[in-house]
Amino acid sequence: MRNPTPSRSQSLAIESVCHQQIQQILGYLPLVGAWIVYPDFEEGQLRRWVGEARADRPEFNEGELSYLKSEVWLPPELPVARLSQLNAYYVYPLPPWVDGDSSKFLGEINSDLGGLSERRPTGIVPEGDRCESVDTTAHCENHPASELAQSCSYLLLWAAQSLSPLQVEFVEQQMPMLQHYLRGAITSNCQSEELQLLRQSLHKAEHQLRNSLALISLYAETLCLGLPTGPFQEQATVIRESVSELSANLTTLLNCGKPAHKLPEHRHDLCQIVKETLKFMQPRFQEKEIKVEASQTSVMLPIDRWQIKQVFENLLNNAIAFSPLGSRITCEWRVFYNEVLVSLRDEGLGLSREDLQQAFTPFYTRRPGGTGLGLPIAKKIILDHQGSIWVQNHPEGGALFSFTLPRYPQSD
Repeated sequence: MRNPTPSRSQSLAIESVCHQQIQQILGYLPLVGAWIVYPDFEEGQLRRWVGEARADRPEFNEGELSYLKSEVWLPPELPVARLSQLNAYYVYPLPPWVDGDSSKFLGEINSDLGGLSERRPTGIVPEGDRCESVDTTAHCENHPASELAQSCSYLLLWAAQSLSPLQVEFVEQQMPMLQHYLRGAITSNCQSEELQLLRQSLHKAEHQLRNSLALISLYAETLCLGLPTGPFQEQATVIRESVSELSANLTTLLNCGKPAHKLPEHRHDLCQIVKETLKFMQPRFQEKEIKVEASQTSVMLPIDRWQIKQVFENLLNNAIAFSPLGSRITCEWRVFYNEVLVSLRDEGLGLSREDLQQAFTPFYTRRPGGTGLGLPIAKKIILDHQGSIWVQNHPEGGALFSFTLPRYPQSD
């Protein structure tokens, strides 16, 4: 993901969590101020400072605060997962918020580094060289260290006195929880961006598909009216009805790009949907002499019949593409109290590490002639059905796609 743009509600949630973390730290430690600093792409700012300073402390002065915000003191090297002491400051690096080599900020970490640094690390500006006012902050912002700061996030503590080992341990124990939340927010935003890109792609293709279907429908209708009763008229009728069904399915697919609020009211037999899908795709199986083994257990689920059929078609097309000649594809499901677990396995070479990470990314594909939309569409449909989907390599070889579907609607 490049340059994520969190939604406004997500930005506010992140800011609220950071404020709560800062309040907890300020209430426990003897600090002049504390901040969590990170890039804010929602507001178009390079830096967002979330925290507060205690202006009533004797150590507080505006020049010092201006110096801190200039970030010229930020060193190119910091121990990972460590609270480092930099003069009267303590810094804890947080995970990057954008892709790329963010380790540039951390540099080559010496494995021998441990505990708090009692020396002045490389890149820290001596106290006599600090910027003493807001007017000189612009000059500080041109410092090379500030360029590093633009791609990093960190916790900054302005201490009134040196922290004890117990206080340092307290901070280091708090940070993994904040890191876990930030990583979750990044992952959530990444998925939202992928779904938004998929919606845009679907709508861009709509007009082209509509025009082609309308033209085919017109010619089919003309043939139905002009041909005498017989097999040719029957074939023209099949074409006309098929185009009508395709048009309805296209509408359903486009609606799939909209956020789903609840499960469908009608229940359909999962086993019957799989049988219909396998029958429809039989010519493709025969081309590669692939045998398909599928469960025969019937289970009624609150699902959209056509959409779930689309999921199986997309997964099977992917499995066929990477299955060797004369191999086998296995499709089975297990019924639990609240959900059904479906798995589909092929006997191909499996997926690379990159494939496992990017499998559901729109437009990512290793299939010759593939669009890279089949798996993202399948993921969107499963998510709209309140399920989940994932992929892994089977221990005995081949790719294993799995997804869950709820048996009962989940209460809001």
